[in-house]
Order: sequence, then C-alpha cells, then structure tokens
Amino acid sequence: MTRAALPSVLLALLVAALAPPLAGQVVADTAAPVQETTVEPGPTPRGAFLRAVALPAWGHLYINEPVRGGVFFGLQTASYFMLVKTLGKLGEAEERRDLAVGLAADSIRLVMETDTALARRLADPVLFDEAVQAAPRVEAPQALVDSRTRHRQDWLVYTATFTFAAAVDAYVAAHLKGFPDFDITPATDGAVRLRMRFPTGRRR
Repeated sequence: MTRAALPSVLLALLVAALAPPLAGQVVADTAAPVQETTVEPGPTPRGAFLRAVALPAWGHLYINEPVRGGVFFGLQTASYFMLVKTLGKLGEAEERRDLAVGLAADSIRLVMETDTALARRLADPVLFDEAVQAAPRVEAPQALVDSRTRHRQDWLVYTATFTFAAAVDAYVAAHLKGFPDFDITPATDGAVRLRMRFPTGRRR
C-alpha cells in the first residue's frame, strides 16, 4: 500500500464505522438479560393496627391470627355492649331527674305566690336553681344521674383500653410475622441441627 492510498483507506474505515447497520444485519447484545422477580407484599403492621382500631378482630384476621382476634373480639364487644347499655340507663335517669326538677320548680313557684319574703329571696335565678336542686324529690334522681355518669366514664375508658390493646397486639404480631421460624432437629450423630424458614412476602 502506497502512502498516497493511506488517507483513502482510513476514510473508508471511518465511514464504515459510522454507517448504520444494513438491513438484516444482526447486532449481538453481550449484556445478560435481567430477570425481575416480584414479591407480593404481605400484611403490614400499620394496616393491622388501623384495622384493629376500626373493627374488633379485623386486624388479627388481616394477619391470620384468628385465635388472638377472637379473644380481643370478646373483650371489645363486651365493652361496647356495656357502654351502650350504660348510655341508655343514663338517658333514663336524666329524664327522671328533669321531671323531678320540673315538679320541684312548680312547687316552689306556688309557695312564692303566697310567701313574699321567699319570692324576694328567690328572685335571683341562681338562688332559685339552688333551691330547686336542694328539693328532696330532686336529690335521689340527681344522685342516680351522677352514678350513671361515672359508669359511662368507666366504660369509655375500658372500651378505649381494649381497643388500643387489640391494635397494639395486632401491630406487634404483624411485625413478628417477619421473623423466621426455627426448626430444631436432633441428628443421628448426636448433633443438633437448626433450620430457619423465612416467611414469604415483604413487609414495609
């Protein structure tokens, strides 16, 4: 090859390198194909917590713990039942108290019509209300209302406590689902073999 022909050869090689592949030409891809594997997400602790708060035993059923869910279902439903029952009794006691207050107020007004000194003293609405509340027929219904009110507060605390306990238990149990299971098997040579089984699924 002469020196005069060298630039022409280099130019031809450059054009061949920059030219697109011809039709039908196969370009080998040396990169290995990437295989993507997807794992279905399992029950999340947050989902178990929110479900347990929303509905009794729902959080435990969500993480496949029906026995634990049954225990908390019984506690929660019993507390809800007693709370509703106490609210009903409190409403009845308040109706009786209001009726007794009305009768006592009417009785005091009748006395005030004939007793001018009493009428002047009870002209103040605050003193009049105090006189009505101190009437004998009002004391017993008011004491019953106070008792029912305390019962309502107690059952509100019980219901909130059982609900929160169920939610926390479902949350912790969902976290424990991510830990491996251990199998301890004695070998024939006297050794002990420990095998771990990791659960399938991924938790956030």
